[in-house]
Amino acid sequence: MDKIELRCPHCGSANIFKDAAAAWDAEAQEWTLISVHDHETCEDCERSGDYMAERLSL
Repeated sequence: MDKIELRCPHCGSANIFKDAAAAWDAEAQEWTLISVHDHETCEDCERSGDYMAERLSL
């Protein structure tokens, strides 16, 4: 698998976050990730959008 890096197309930051959903697992007593959404946010410049970040090959 090729490695990629996510970068903000507006400021160039790699500080990208993605929205997700988690559900409480009562048996395991912890949160379990159940889905990852399309929306991404740059934590540095606060720009956001669906699949906003550039995907760059390393």
